[in-house]
Amino acid sequence: MLFKEITETEFKIFSKEWPDNNFWQTTNMAHMRERRGCTTSYVGIMDNDKLIAASMLSFVPVFSSYTFCQILRGPLLDYSNLDLFTFFHENLVQFCKKKKCLYFHMDPYLMYKERDIHGDIVEGGIDNSPIFDHIMSLGYTHEGFTRGIDNDREPRWIYTIDTENITKEELLKKMERKAMRSVQHVQKYNIQVHEIDGDHLKVYEDIIRDTSSRRGFEFRSDDYYKNVYECFHDDGYAQFLYADMDMNDYIKSLEIDLKKNQDIVDQSAKRLEQQESPKIRRKMDLANEQIQGINKKIDHAHEIIKENGEKIILTAGLFFTYGQEVLCLMSGVYEKYMQFCSPYALHWHMLKHCIDNGFKRYNLYGISGIFDESAPDYGVYLFKKGFNGNVIELMGDFEYVVANCGLENATKLSTLTLTDGLTLTFDGGGNNSVPSFYTTGNAIRIYPKNTIKFESAKSIESLVFVCDEYNGALYNASGDISSTSGKTTISGSNLVISGINSKEFTLTNTSTVTGAPSQLRFTKVIVTYKK
Repeated sequence: MLFKEITETEFKIFSKEWPDNNFWQTTNMAHMRERRGCTTSYVGIMDNDKLIAASMLSFVPVFSSYTFCQILRGPLLDYSNLDLFTFFHENLVQFCKKKKCLYFHMDPYLMYKERDIHGDIVEGGIDNSPIFDHIMSLGYTHEGFTRGIDNDREPRWIYTIDTENITKEELLKKMERKAMRSVQHVQKYNIQVHEIDGDHLKVYEDIIRDTSSRRGFEFRSDDYYKNVYECFHDDGYAQFLYADMDMNDYIKSLEIDLKKNQDIVDQSAKRLEQQESPKIRRKMDLANEQIQGINKKIDHAHEIIKENGEKIILTAGLFFTYGQEVLCLMSGVYEKYMQFCSPYALHWHMLKHCIDNGFKRYNLYGISGIFDESAPDYGVYLFKKGFNGNVIELMGDFEYVVANCGLENATKLSTLTLTDGLTLTFDGGGNNSVPSFYTTGNAIRIYPKNTIKFESAKSIESLVFVCDEYNGALYNASGDISSTSGKTTISGSNLVISGINSKEFTLTNTSTVTGAPSQLRFTKVIVTYKK
């Protein structure tokens, strides 16, 4: 076997043909990342002049000339072939060293353990823990079998719907009753789905902005969606869709229902004149209730027309079509129009597209992995569950340290400047043990009384120190870190400084204990800037 750097064209062909490919591992994603300041390399493994494995590598500037490497939802290879993965890993390490890469991160698009729709492990189902164990044996760190919503990570839990070897009628019948009726509802009221062109992405952005403010996730306003369109659309890999409704058509449909119920009332009244019947009276009472509800809907529809016109936009979504799946990356709905069940129009439209074009699955993408009412996305999970699909637990996030920031063992630190302009200034604070870097754990050590001053052109919202764990000891200074701005908390192996909201501040290790608990040793610091 031969590990080598390959051309963009070679990777593009391989990626298209690989059975478990995904849109993250594409030249299109590479081009999008390059627009955001990253550089790209493509590598592969040749066996008998045939490419058998490959990956798009995205290098992100860190400080000075150093980078870290992101292997987005990759690499593309047969993970069950442990020797192949080992060969890829060993050669990738050497390749990254030549690129002055400090560490690389990967989150394979690979199931960990098979789960049922309730999130429980399927007895005798798929179990890729041997692959996980092998990856860890090579010296990787794993960010944990996480649950919840992390906007800085691709989700570890996703929800998919099988669309292979099934008819539309069969798929509809498989759905939970509420979902099936909602699909029938949007069909009845003639909710239409349309594509958004590159000049009208504001239609999508406005809906996502409305949804993000309601559901508490961050709206991306930095030309992200424009870049997605320009990098993916022309190759047919991305679509922005919206659904709208003609309110006059809606009113006409309601008026038909109104007449049906009025006929029931009239007929029931005539029959009751002839003979009293509890059954008929209940039928009439129910029809009268329906009439009241329909009249309210008609009045509301006229109000909508008066305020917003006869045609209203209800919902929108971003969809990727690549390989064997169609994926809904992000969708939203105007809160004021949620009663029309319009998201079902979008998803039913794309489900039919999957069946008509031979895609194996429709991917509703991220869920929290929490399956009770404590889940932050419980309502979203119930919505997706209504389609009677599959809960998939992915392998998760791995990191591997390649180099030591160009620092020798026991280097005493003074100043580090990152490529985004953030400067870290270290001071001993009167302690004979001063801030230093050690190759043991590849970590920066901050001793009691030591300080770190952060200076940035942008306001920093929060910091996450990923702390070193060695011989069973977690080096997080026991959480005794004071800051001139912000609040300190411990989350697992991470020490978090939140609510900083400042361009300049200083952290001090205030620990008064001895030994390992007194030190803050971190292998990585994650900086989040205030939008």
